[in-house]
Amino acid sequence: MSGPEINNSFLRSKLVPLLVGTGLSIVLCVGFVVFFRPFSNEATQTTVGMYDRDSKTPSVVSPLDRTASNDNIGELEQSSELASIFVEPTSYHEGSVALDNMLQNANIAKLVDLLEQSHNLENFEKQRSARVQILRKFATLDPVQALTYAESFPKIQYEHFASLIYRDWSLFDLDSALTYAEQHVPTLSIEGKTAIFEQIIRANWDRPDEVKLQIAKRLTVRSSTARDLLVSIEIDKPLDDPTAAWEGVLSSENIGEDESNRLHQIAVAVIENDGYTKFAELASTIQDRQIRTTVIRDTLFSRLDKEDIGTVFEHAVQLFRETGRPVVFELASRWTYTDPLSALKAVSDVSFYSLREHLVSTVISNWIRNNPKDVLRQLESLPAEYREEVLIEGIWSVTARYPKEAPEYLGEISDLNTKWSVMVNMLQNWASRNIEEAFTWFLDNPDLELQSGYSRAGLLQYLLYRVTAETGPILVQTCSRVSR
Repeated sequence: MSGPEINNSFLRSKLVPLLVGTGLSIVLCVGFVVFFRPFSNEATQTTVGMYDRDSKTPSVVSPLDRTASNDNIGELEQSSELASIFVEPTSYHEGSVALDNMLQNANIAKLVDLLEQSHNLENFEKQRSARVQILRKFATLDPVQALTYAESFPKIQYEHFASLIYRDWSLFDLDSALTYAEQHVPTLSIEGKTAIFEQIIRANWDRPDEVKLQIAKRLTVRSSTARDLLVSIEIDKPLDDPTAAWEGVLSSENIGEDESNRLHQIAVAVIENDGYTKFAELASTIQDRQIRTTVIRDTLFSRLDKEDIGTVFEHAVQLFRETGRPVVFELASRWTYTDPLSALKAVSDVSFYSLREHLVSTVISNWIRNNPKDVLRQLESLPAEYREEVLIEGIWSVTARYPKEAPEYLGEISDLNTKWSVMVNMLQNWASRNIEEAFTWFLDNPDLELQSGYSRAGLLQYLLYRVTAETGPILVQTCSRVSR
């Protein structure tokens, strides 16, 4: 037997009698520690911060007089809560329709109020979608003030919102929009300038090419970038006869990458003009399953720039069923990263049993893999039929990744066989990271509820396997302190 093996054997022979043989004295001497932490979701919310930082909009813009802009202050006080229309709509589209109805007669003060309320929406996709609707309405009343308020949001969102505001502004007064943009775009990124140019051009596509290039010059967009963008817009701009164009592409002997891209561009235009039902009709005519799935995927994922993921997911489920199942699963997986609770609730409502069960499993597995502690914190918010499964899988994941935090969840496990397995896994992983902490927890909890046939001595063995010559003396001291 080698020297280290002799040392380890000696340490175990010294630890086992001390821990097991004197177990009664340890139980009497050690206080019981209760681990508990409520499941809570401590989300930090912010408020519109346009008054707390230097504005990048031109200095000629004066701050909005919110009281003077509202002819009916009582209406502001009685405004419907934005969050209430997004609580649990029959569909995500229904929430957007309800917001559109609210915006029809909204004045500026009401829009400011709604922007501030948007911070109360916990779902990021709902936040973004609602802000787009509000700011585009704002642009029709006062585009300059709309830009000022848009600036309060993070830069990427701000520049996207700005491009949409300029698009709507240019529809009713192109000259004013460009004059103001000349002062504004120097404060933006290259991507921001390009986005504004693209949205203005899309809204004014019937202008001559020389006018479009002049607009690019005024917005300081490079001519090469502008020309490339004009070609791209020309390809995917709305078609006079999308069905004929679609059939023309499918008539090709071989459908390669170029043809697939063209089908995607036509599909985008079809959805813009005729909706998802027409797109589903056209997609079903693609005989090659792989090409069909690719076109559906590319088209639906491109819609995420304009619609919230819940709306896109709903269309994917309802319109494509067998054909679009890979896309449905991919959308559900992506949704899990941004708002897993909403994703789980949505997949739980899928009417096709087999698809629903697989989607639920996908969302739960991804959520647990990404953030098991978040899953356990929100356990009470989950549909009741999934809580037990989520609890056990979540705790297993915590024992593997965060064993030190696992004890607080042990009391949630009712099945003692499962609890034993969880504790074994927890102690093994914990001891591999910090055996002294694992030993201390073991000694501080002498009254663990164990299934008949299992014992603390059995648990102890899983810790002893991790004892080394370096950690042994420290553990002996720890045991001695407890026994006293």
